[in-house]
Amino acid sequence: MAKNLEPEIVFENNDFLVINKPAGLDSQNSKESRFSVVEWMRNRYGYAGLVHRLDLNTSGLMACAKNEKAAKKLTDSLIAGKMRRSYIAVVIGKLPNDQGQITHELDDKTSLTHYKVAERFANSTLVEVDLETGRKHQIRRHFALEGHPLLGDHLYKKAGSHLLFNRPALHAHSLVIDGQRYQALLPADIVKLVDRLRAVKSKTP
Repeated sequence: MAKNLEPEIVFENNDFLVINKPAGLDSQNSKESRFSVVEWMRNRYGYAGLVHRLDLNTSGLMACAKNEKAAKKLTDSLIAGKMRRSYIAVVIGKLPNDQGQITHELDDKTSLTHYKVAERFANSTLVEVDLETGRKHQIRRHFALEGHPLLGDHLYKKAGSHLLFNRPALHAHSLVIDGQRYQALLPADIVKLVDRLRAVKSKTP
């Protein structure tokens, strides 16, 4: 991954920053040796305290600590449920309810995802998602287990690929830290996707 793919700084103080990570940028160093948020943090601040992570092809907000004390404080806040993370996703199919929760266990651990339908399309649904827990690929796995995998998610959509999107349609759009809410607009590729889905819906009888 080219090193010019860097996060946008949404907020920064002496202890931590909130970044908007683009899809395609790793959160941490990988076996593929792609440029990562960790490398970017170390180059810029000499310290990289990732409080939580986003998948390679998930875009959106991350909290990153600039020192050990801040890293512990933010991690404790996350564990205590005081740091709230909200996402926008497009799932395949029509969810039966306008809001609900998904409680499948993941990796033998209790996992809870809340969702609310934001918009319905011809054969997909735009949802707002809040995480109560933070398991690996939790949103992707939970919706796949419900029979509504994320559009573009080739890992958890077993029956072939989806031609409309080339990554999981998932964006971390809101992050609340110490009562302060930070937000990131939908990236251009998801905006374009939603526009296409609306256009298809308008032509569907």
